[in-house]
Amino acid sequence: MLQFKGKRPYLVINHLGRSKIDVNRPINEGHGHPEHFIEIGYVLSAETLSLSTSQINEDSEIYSGSSIRALYTRNLNNIQFANLLYSKTTSLGNRLQPNGYDAVPSHIHKHPLKDEKYFPGGYYVQKYGSRCAEHVIDAIQIE
Repeated sequence: MLQFKGKRPYLVINHLGRSKIDVNRPINEGHGHPEHFIEIGYVLSAETLSLSTSQINEDSEIYSGSSIRALYTRNLNNIQFANLLYSKTTSLGNRLQPNGYDAVPSHIHKHPLKDEKYFPGGYYVQKYGSRCAEHVIDAIQIE
């Protein structure tokens, strides 16, 4: 572990642009997708996001396999799971859209189109998000 004057850093600030370095990926995967969406990863595949709202809401394996399982299960307002993903009032994507950031999933882009690339959530979101039964902290990857 890197040490600086006997202390360990808890925050590393990178001043290089994303086109130069992506510390989360191997070099051949380090550049963004051509669609230029903000990709919100809940550990749900593009195929899962493209299911109908009723299919998403009725299949408990979908929410229980997501990195926001705890958020959904402690949901006091009984919001349906699909609404957490892409509703106009309750989704993270909806919070980004009015500020000029096209996001997927969102109420405008519910899922990536068939040939569009999408990051569903990497190692840390998969490993430490609430999809693992022992974890109660939700994790979301934003690309």
